[in-house]
Amino acid sequence: MSVETFTPQSLFLTDAALCQRGNVVSVNQPYLRLALKGGGCSGFEFFFELSAEDALTEEDTVVEGFVLDPVTMSYLKGSTIDYVVDLTGSMFKISSPLSTGTCGCGASLSF
Repeated sequence: MSVETFTPQSLFLTDAALCQRGNVVSVNQPYLRLALKGGGCSGFEFFFELSAEDALTEEDTVVEGFVLDPVTMSYLKGSTIDYVVDLTGSMFKISSPLSTGTCGCGASLSF
């Protein structure tokens, strides 16, 4: 009998998220940093900012041009990042298997 080991994917990125990342980055700032901060309706908010290569640290995780610090990565392992356009506007939307809830607009999560 063999035992399979399951290693979860660190982060899933939709084609829409990758396309939008490509639309907002520049030659001087080729990365999009994603950070999780306390706040928002549900407890945690996400912040996105452009980042240059020299701003990366050894602790950062880079997944297809998205940069995450260790704390953010620990909360987002196995998450999906999408880019959605709907009646309320457009935004990167994060679906995390570790989340216990979201606010009504989907801009913040609770863990």
